Parts: sequence; C-alpha cells; structure tokens
Amino acid sequence: MVGIINAAGGGLLRDVLVREEPLMFKPGQLYVLVAFAGCVLFILLALYSGIQAEFAALITIAFTFILRVLAIKYNWSTKPLYRSEGEE
Repeated sequence: MVGIINAAGGGLLRDVLVREEPLMFKPGQLYVLVAFAGCVLFILLALYSGIQAEFAALITIAFTFILRVLAIKYNWSTKPLYRSEGEE
C-alpha cells in the first residue's frame, strides 16, 4: 500500500506543482495500475519465492519501469469505469 500511495501521491504532487492536470485523473492512463503491479510483484518475489529483498526490489524496479515505458510508447490504456453524459 505504501508503494501505491507513494507513486500516486508523488505523481499528483508533481503535476500540481507544474500546474498540469494530474495523470491519474486522465481516463485510461496506466499509472497507478503499474505501481500496483510492481507492489504485487515485489511481495511475490520477496515473500513467496525466497529471493532476497534487495534483488527482488531491483527486479521490481526494472519491471515497473519497463511496463510504464511500454504503456507510454504503445499508448496502452484502460477503459473508464463509467461515461459521463455527453461522452461517446
């Protein structure tokens, strides 16, 4: 949970400071979901596979970075949970 809150809060703070619309509020951005996937991967590697925490952290950092870069490069996105009136 701390990893997800840190990623989301840090990104939110960055966007507010530069006066842009926060990425997490834009529909379809794979932003917090990538942070969540990284947190789950770290837990699986560190707790359940027996890998040392430092090595699991390095693997998780690389995985999360690559996943986010691929999401940006190939414009991967999620669908909005709901549509507001006027959207098609």
